[in-house]
Amino acid sequence: MPEDSYTETPPGPELADAASPWTRRVVLLAVALGFIALASWQDLQRQALLDAPLVFDPGKRVVLLSTTWCGYCAMARRYLHKNGVAFVEYDVENSAEGQRAYAEHAEYGVPIFLVDDRVIYGFDLAALIEALAPASDPG
Repeated sequence: MPEDSYTETPPGPELADAASPWTRRVVLLAVALGFIALASWQDLQRQALLDAPLVFDPGKRVVLLSTTWCGYCAMARRYLHKNGVAFVEYDVENSAEGQRAYAEHAEYGVPIFLVDDRVIYGFDLAALIEALAPASDPG
């Protein structure tokens, strides 16, 4: 009686390579959808902060270091005006005071907010709201 030898062999590289383009596509699609969802969530958070009424301490000194061409500077300017925050603005390209302050604080570009002795780089809305908030009463 002839001996039947049957051995099961794992799929060779030709089968693994055939499946991998689909696997890569699915993984790339999942990663892309994750980034889109994260960006949408961050936009919703930012919009909620922009729309919320701002409670601030009018006694705080607020300085905005900006440029005329910066979109985030324009957003910051509109936000402060909309909420009635008194501030001084220095153009870091055209003002000697702006250039001096920028040289002292520059790290990441503009806008830069100086709220009393706190420095906020960029249009970080949550940090700005926190810096402008009235001091809480200890009692």
